[in-house]
Amino acid sequence: MLSVRATAAVALLAVLVALPAPADAGDAKPADAKPADAKPADAKPAGCTLSGSTLPAIDTLIYDKADGGSAIARLTGAKVGLTASEFYAGGGDRVRIKTSASTGAGGGTGTGGFRIEGFIDAKRLPVFTTKSVSVVKSHVMIAAQREVSVIEAGSGKLRVKRQVGSPFSQAFTGWAECDALALSASTPSGWSPAGNARAYVAKKDVELYDSGDDGRSLITMLSPDSASDGIVLWSTESKGGWVHLLHHSDVVIDAWARAKDLKALPKGETQDSQPAATTRRVPPTLKLGGNANSATAPKDLEIRSSASDKGKVIGTLESGAEVYVLDIVAGWASVLPKVLNVAPHGDGQFWVKASSLGVSP
Repeated sequence: MLSVRATAAVALLAVLVALPAPADAGDAKPADAKPADAKPADAKPAGCTLSGSTLPAIDTLIYDKADGGSAIARLTGAKVGLTASEFYAGGGDRVRIKTSASTGAGGGTGTGGFRIEGFIDAKRLPVFTTKSVSVVKSHVMIAAQREVSVIEAGSGKLRVKRQVGSPFSQAFTGWAECDALALSASTPSGWSPAGNARAYVAKKDVELYDSGDDGRSLITMLSPDSASDGIVLWSTESKGGWVHLLHHSDVVIDAWARAKDLKALPKGETQDSQPAATTRRVPPTLKLGGNANSATAPKDLEIRSSASDKGKVIGTLESGAEVYVLDIVAGWASVLPKVLNVAPHGDGQFWVKASSLGVSP
């Protein structure tokens, strides 16, 4: 029979409230459009290692292998310190991660973290740009301080994707250097058009070019959301039926378009842009029934997937980490991190040697 602590009810109450996200329009372009940055010729798993405190997707499974394998834990959606490396290693769709409060999540009075090591779906890892990322060199960029998803690994680079919300109806992708990405979010900087700039609105698909001169090249297509009032762009230069456009939001645009494809607003007049959909999250909370005790790790301890010396080692309880002790079975303590940023998968539990933790039945 398990003890009262073994019957402790662990409830993760995570609520995700979001407006509907726009459909992924991909990054397709006309056949003669100038392509985005090409994949590095010597493409291979990137050597990028990113660390920081982040809010991962709720219930992101952690696996014991880069491809296949078994789920050993899950990220609850609470803020967690992570180190991410080996993106898409071995041709799979995962990234190696290591959790630890000591990488920035904090929580409790202890100094250590509840470190689980494994692999997660790379596209579920929130990554943020620290500088602009080129989509079409010199003309279209994903802006700095925006959340992106990593979709591919190259030689010392990661290919990232930004799904832009209303008034756009498309996604933008580009290859980013490692130092252009981070796991922690920061506040985007603002931008204001020049005082003499005139506003133009793209209410339908508009072709963008690299210049307004003869010999110009088509670089991409701008696609507004049909449900919006259109994309507002600004210009201080025009010639021969062409206008030089600037736009700063989730994407930065510096390109030319035919004036007839745009709606010119009267000088001095503009229109409000519809804000993109936002996501709000209520952090997970922990409810324990019975008489769960707490403990602080006196030293680094191995975390195993079962209450046995033969159990698979799936992580480390770092010195100073604070945990709840749910049960003690055959000299092994079932534990949960107090910060609840990582939890067992399914019916699994996290086990450490009870005597090493300094607890007894």
